[in-house]
Amino acid sequence: MNNSLIIPIEPPVQDDAIAILVRRRNEYSLPQLAAMDSIELRAIQREHYWAALRSGVLTVINLAASQMGSFEAGRANWTFTGGTRTISITWDQKAGITEATVNGAMVLSNAVAGEERLIPGNWLYDVYDALRRHKAEAEAEEARKTAQEKEELILNLVADV
Repeated sequence: MNNSLIIPIEPPVQDDAIAILVRRRNEYSLPQLAAMDSIELRAIQREHYWAALRSGVLTVINLAASQMGSFEAGRANWTFTGGTRTISITWDQKAGITEATVNGAMVLSNAVAGEERLIPGNWLYDVYDALRRHKAEAEAEEARKTAQEKEELILNLVADV
């Protein structure tokens, strides 16, 4: 796990971006979706993907994989279970490929150019919240280390040596 780089993210911006994606998904009723052909359905998923890329949500997903996951064969892999959802994210930074599944169902993939897809949902909040908690824990650990180092410096200065 690589905790050396913590990139700050702005909660309101990302919360809003995720909310917009989820709202966009909910703009279509089940009968509307059922009336569409597969080309139209894929186009909607591509639109969601590009919106996530533009808004920074894809960056948050990649940060979660890289900061909280493990690295195997040059790829960051992170799995998170919360409630009834198990989210798995794989990010190959070199190839620029991100894939995510929720309970085994593919919800994000950009492995094939022109066939990018994202299915927005509450899983995005789960990823973002986990990254936010990770950042807070890393900051608390850094503060603890700084305080301990300061205490040692003070003790060394007053020690009878």
